Amino acid sequence: MTAVGDIHTLEMLNPGIETTKPPQPFTEATLLGAMENIARYVTDPEDKKILKETDGLGTPATRADIIGNAVARDYLYYAGKHILPTEKGTSMINALPQVIKDVGVTARWEKGLEMIASGNMDYDRFMRHIEGWIGKIIDDNRNIPIHIDKSSVQKSSASGAGFSSSGRSRQKYSRRKTSAASGTKTSSGRKTGLKSGLGRTKRVRSGGSGTARRGKLTANDE
Repeated sequence: MTAVGDIHTLEMLNPGIETTKPPQPFTEATLLGAMENIARYVTDPEDKKILKETDGLGTPATRADIIGNAVARDYLYYAGKHILPTEKGTSMINALPQVIKDVGVTARWEKGLEMIASGNMDYDRFMRHIEGWIGKIIDDNRNIPIHIDKSSVQKSSASGAGFSSSGRSRQKYSRRKTSAASGTKTSSGRKTGLKSGLGRTKRVRSGGSGTARRGKLTANDE
C-alpha cells in the first residue's frame, strides 16, 4: 500500500497529445435548433429559466426569415450544407457593443411582456424605457469603427445567379410551414396576445385604460 512520503520509480510514460477542436459549423437544422434552445448558451440562471419557458430567439414562423435576412445582407453565407459568417458579418459582430449581442436581452423583454400581460407593468412606461435605452446605445456608439476589407464585401450587382461576387452561395433560405399562433405563451402559461420575437408588432393593453396599443420592439431593456 502506498503511503504519504513513499518514493516510486516511474518505469514508463506515454503522454497523449491532444488538441482542442473548434465547434462544428452550423447547418440549417442545427442553427434553427440553437435559436429555439438558446437557453443552453446562457449562464444567468434567471435569463436561462425564462428562455427555457418561451420560444427562444424568434418563433417557428420567423427563425427562417431571420437567418435568410442575414444571408441576403451578406452577414452569412452557405458553404455546402454549413452556414458561415462572412468577413462583413464577423466585422459587424466584433464592432457591436456587447450589450446588443447579449442573448439575455430576449429574456428580459419576455419578462417585461409577461408583466404587461398580467397588469403589473404599464405598456407606455415599458416602451419609453426601451426607447431611452436604444437612444443611449446609439449616442454612445455613433462613431463606432467597422473595418471591412472592400474585396470581401459581396455586391449583388456583381454576382452571378445565386452567388456573390466572391463565389459564395446566396441560396434562398427555405421557409418551413408553421401554423400561425394566436398569441405568445408566457412562462406562467398565459396567452398574452403579444407576438413574441424581435422587431415585430405587439398588441397590448395599456395601464388599465382598456385601449389597445401597437408598438414595435427593436431592442432590449437592460
